[in-house]
Amino acid sequence: MKKWIQMTVLVLLAAGCAGTGMQVTENKKRSIAADYDSTFEAVQGYIQERGFSIMKADKVKGQIESQYREGAGWAEGFTGDKRAKVIARVTKVDEGTTDVVVNLISEVRDQYSGWQSVEMDVSKEQIYYSRFMEGIVARAEGRSIK
Repeated sequence: MKKWIQMTVLVLLAAGCAGTGMQVTENKKRSIAADYDSTFEAVQGYIQERGFSIMKADKVKGQIESQYREGAGWAEGFTGDKRAKVIARVTKVDEGTTDVVVNLISEVRDQYSGWQSVEMDVSKEQIYYSRFMEGIVARAEGRSIK
């Protein structure tokens, strides 16, 4: 039964994120062994710790969105402007489990064009999301972040 509930939540999360343009991949989601409140605060705190200002945090809806951070992103070899932001969804599974979906968005622009999204290759996605999720999980579980 618990497995069925978790799968339903992940399907709903994916459907909800699809409506916002947020693609959910295995690297972008985690089930965390912590209550909802601790996890929500951990996600928000870690985003801020990484240098992003929070634009929107709705604990009831489980949504956190940062403002763009100028100069951040993963566009290698690019000489124009770059920026990045974080969008997170936090969903209570049960009293001791919370699901988190994170989307890291990077954009670039040069003197000839407006802002354009930058996609990560799979190996970079694994590294970036793994580090980001490890920080969130450590905070949610009350462990120090290395």
